[in-house]
Amino acid sequence: MLNRFWFRREEQVVTLFLIVILVGINAGLFIKREGINGMFRKNRSCRFVNINEANDIELQTLPGISKHLAKRIIDHRKKNGNFQTREEIIEVKGIGEKTFAKISHLITVK
Repeated sequence: MLNRFWFRREEQVVTLFLIVILVGINAGLFIKREGINGMFRKNRSCRFVNINEANDIELQTLPGISKHLAKRIIDHRKKNGNFQTREEIIEVKGIGEKTFAKISHLITVK
């Protein structure tokens, strides 16, 4: 009775092969979407993000910065020019003192 629950050797090899292929495809899609830095998102303090040059994906690596906030930062930058100081990012709607406290040591304007 237990034998019918076990795959034959050939089925095990094919199943394993398909799993490896699917994992590889998913990893490739993630890297394409998030970039290689997206894989290390939890280690956010490893480099500064220049808020005058960063794209939306780079801005989203900052704690508390969502896709929508990243777009607002970029829109603010296009409308008003580059940020002169890190503190000016508080002028962006949705970024207050608490968010600034989380990201201030991770951002630069140069």
